[in-house]
Amino acid sequence: MAFKLFLHRNAQRDVLDIILKTFNEIFNVVGEPTLGMVEVYIFESDSGFKSSILMEAGKAGISSVVDLGFPVIHQCWTGIPKIFVSVERLSRYDEDLQRAMIEHEAGHAILHGSLEYYIVNVPNWFRSSIGNEDLALKLVYLASIAVKDSEVTELLAKRGFLKSQLKLGLYMLKPSEDELVAKGFLRTDRRAKLVLAYNMLKPIAFISPLKKYGKDVVDKALTDYIITLMPELKDHFEALSNELKDPSLNFQEDLYRTLKRLKDLNKTILET
Repeated sequence: MAFKLFLHRNAQRDVLDIILKTFNEIFNVVGEPTLGMVEVYIFESDSGFKSSILMEAGKAGISSVVDLGFPVIHQCWTGIPKIFVSVERLSRYDEDLQRAMIEHEAGHAILHGSLEYYIVNVPNWFRSSIGNEDLALKLVYLASIAVKDSEVTELLAKRGFLKSQLKLGLYMLKPSEDELVAKGFLRTDRRAKLVLAYNMLKPIAFISPLKKYGKDVVDKALTDYIITLMPELKDHFEALSNELKDPSLNFQEDLYRTLKRLKDLNKTILET
């Protein structure tokens, strides 16, 4: 078995069946986790899910956690690959999206299930383009998450999970309330604009490899998302999407290429 299950209290049987079946399918069809095994923690309640992730982050000295709002999260902060699932939150989605979310995080366990994928270096030229070391590190971290998402999408699409990942990618391109609120601060705070732009990379990167399969629907969804939040950066985001369309699945190589492209975006935001 490619995963070890830890069940925290009783979970809805129908949702639990979907979780277990999807994990088994992914690891049988796509491949084994990076280290041969991943620990899967299933929580009945959302509060237990969140507190466990935050405790894990604290052990690793991580001050902030990205995507705590997602019902399934993969991480390897302590060197042990783990997937956390909130049944309470996952059950709010239809079965197709439930499966797609689980497939995606299982994909991370296959491609990014060791500590090396969670340690990122900030190139000097990138740090110089930001002018602030702490902010540069945060932005590189956000970019690394986006790059890993593009790699997982590429892997799953090629292994027969295109339809489910396309549905999830289109869902992720719906602007969140937080993004719409943050948009209101962009004219007066350039750093806030940078952070929002880098948070937008995740859904853009996630769906970009699917342009090869459903170009029209993907292009329209990408354009609508960008125009809603940052129309003035449309050219930059489209260039980034094209860069992320064909990931090599070599994480460091894909991240370096993306950061090179992002250097121009940094300049546009900070100097205009």
